[in-house]
Amino acid sequence: MAQVFQEPTEHASTSYSLDSYKEYFIEIITPKTADPYEKIQLEKIAYQSQRENLMKEPKLIGKFVAFHDSNLIDSDVDQNILLERVYKKFGYIPILIEKLGEELEFTVHSPQYKTT
Repeated sequence: MAQVFQEPTEHASTSYSLDSYKEYFIEIITPKTADPYEKIQLEKIAYQSQRENLMKEPKLIGKFVAFHDSNLIDSDVDQNILLERVYKKFGYIPILIEKLGEELEFTVHSPQYKTT
């Protein structure tokens, strides 16, 4: 089932398929988005929607992947080398970097309460 995204406006009435959303993101939102946080949030949506397919690529597992304009633009085992290469190519702009194949694990430490 294709993912559908709502146009991010107050009075959204249009739905987009992932491909349409990419086009919308690249042509409309990205040029207007000066807020780095907002751009990274949009890149996270793109990454999450593509993660399953990326996990099928053995050469990418365990590497850092870089996303810009909803696309995978580069990967490397070394995050610093990847950032240096991406910034050299695209300039100093917000880029999403994620390590593919690493699942986040959370440990919650909680004191045990003994009731009488």
